[in-house]
Amino acid sequence: MMCKRAVFSLWILCLAVVTMTATIIPAQAQTTLGTQDKQFLLNAAAASVAQVKASQLADTKAASDDVRIFAANMFKNHSLIGQDLRDLAKAKDIVLPTEPRMSQQQDIGKLGKLTGAGFDREYARVMGVLASKELVALYSKAAGGAQDGDVKSFAARTLINLQDDSQSAAQLKTATDKR
Repeated sequence: MMCKRAVFSLWILCLAVVTMTATIIPAQAQTTLGTQDKQFLLNAAAASVAQVKASQLADTKAASDDVRIFAANMFKNHSLIGQDLRDLAKAKDIVLPTEPRMSQQQDIGKLGKLTGAGFDREYARVMGVLASKELVALYSKAAGGAQDGDVKSFAARTLINLQDDSQSAAQLKTATDKR
């Protein structure tokens, strides 16, 4: 009789452990970032690094004060975005890139070979209009479809500033095309 109680108690204990584990594991899985959310953070970080690096070039290569002012604004905005991304990634246990993607590095390399009005036009086109459109699309997708609430909130909050930057980039491109 005592043996049956011990077996029954052991069975109840095992059932309790299995039940607790089943409720704990889904909670842990919910804190793991999904592939799309993780990819968003990686792409956003690389793009911000690219904007910062290209903006630094504009300080010495641009002919126009308009380009220098726009680049200084991009440097400031993307430095802040980058910090917010690093904070979010740290909370989500994600390691972000510290360099732009290869295609972004190539664009920055091409800009580095230009000076004056040629630099101004290409910077406004590539790092202004094209990069801004890519960023608005990237952040729009995450703001509407991210699974993680923190990622979604960050994307939505940042998107507003990126849309403003995109409008400024279009105006800058129009101005540099006339020169």
